This record gives sequence, structure tokens and C-alpha cells, in this order.
Amino acid sequence: MSGAGQDIGAALPDDERHNSVWSVRIGPDGFFDVSDVRRALLVPASFSRPEDITRLGYSHPVSDITFSECGDRDVMRLGERGGFRNLGLNMENAFARPHEARALRYALNPAGAWLSSGRYDVGFYDRRNEGQPFVRANCASGVAFGYGYAPRGWSIDRTKPDQTVWLSGDVLCFAPGATTSTDDAEVNGIQGTPAGAVDELLPSGAASRLSRRRPALSACGPGAILPHRR
Repeated sequence: MSGAGQDIGAALPDDERHNSVWSVRIGPDGFFDVSDVRRALLVPASFSRPEDITRLGYSHPVSDITFSECGDRDVMRLGERGGFRNLGLNMENAFARPHEARALRYALNPAGAWLSSGRYDVGFYDRRNEGQPFVRANCASGVAFGYGYAPRGWSIDRTKPDQTVWLSGDVLCFAPGATTSTDDAEVNGIQGTPAGAVDELLPSGAASRLSRRRPALSACGPGAILPHRR
């Protein structure tokens, strides 16, 4: 927030300054029932340094929500989107800042509350140049369920619904032979990840100092099994 909006936000209680997800009941007529509006959850903070919170807030807004259609219905996945901007069509990452958005997993507990149950590593880049948290937060807002795959041939196995998570992201990997990050070397697009490859929301060490000469935290997703050249 900026200007007057920033002043209003600074005056709010701390939990009201976090991004949140709400639910609204749909009546039998298909219209929203405004008498039943609830806050389902507060999005956990991504940034902890005061300078980052002042500039970015505690996290970026959730821009995509998906639920399991075929499997367990007590799982919800959220996709964040980096901070909005408008640099012009000819500029790199013109409309959103990259490397600042997470893909989050939530589960419904017996009391009916959505509780955070982890995060998906998106892409290889680990924020070593941006600073803490040193996680693979390259989500570009899109998140969806998909079928699992046969162990041989990588064909879709329709007996395994909702066993893959599809995520849109920035810098998912680098072109073969690339040693530096450039427009031509970076590969952006859609990442497929096993539904069970869930990492901690904030792994131990993600907020510590990190040398740019060594890799960041090990990944639970694709960064754990594929080479990363940078």
C-alpha cells in the first residue's frame, strides 16, 4: 500500500494487515448470501525483515485457489502472484515481480478450520540475490490438480486422480548449457509436481544468511532431482 492507503494499513491490528482468504455462502438461488461471510484463513507471512514488509507487505495476495475434484476434498491449494507493476510490454516481467510468490497447501481439520500443511517448491531459483526467505518462491499464480502417471512411458493414469500438482512459474529451469540468468536462458511456464512433494512452509535456515557461492536449501520438488546451472 502507498499514500493514504499505507497510513490506513499501518493503523490496523497486525492480523488485519496480512492477506487472507474468505468464503461466502451461496444460497439455493445461486446468489451470494451476505449474511454468511467468513474469513477462512490468514495467509502466513513470507517476509520478515522490516524493510521487506514496508515495501511488499507480509506476503503477496492469493490469486488462484483450487480444490480436489476426485480425491480427498479436505485439501486446498493456493497460488500467490508477485507484486503488480507496469513496466511496459517490452520489459522483462513487465506486470508482476518474480521470485516472491509461493504455492501453498492447506488441509481441513475435523473442526472445520483450514490449516497450513506446507508449500511446493516452484522452479530452481532460490532468491539468493533477493534475500530471505531463501526458498523457491517462483509461483506465477496458477495452480491446478492433475492425474498421476504410469511408471513406464509417462502416460496419464486415470486411476490416479489428483496425484499431480500443476503450477505456473518463473525460472523453472535454465536452457541446456546456460551459465547465467538471461531472457534467453530462463525457462518459464508450467511445472508438474507430485502432489506429495510438499516442503516445509519455512524450512530451518530459510531466513538465515546465505552465501551466494553455495546452493540454497535443498528442494523437496524438482530442484532436488534435476541439475541447476547458474
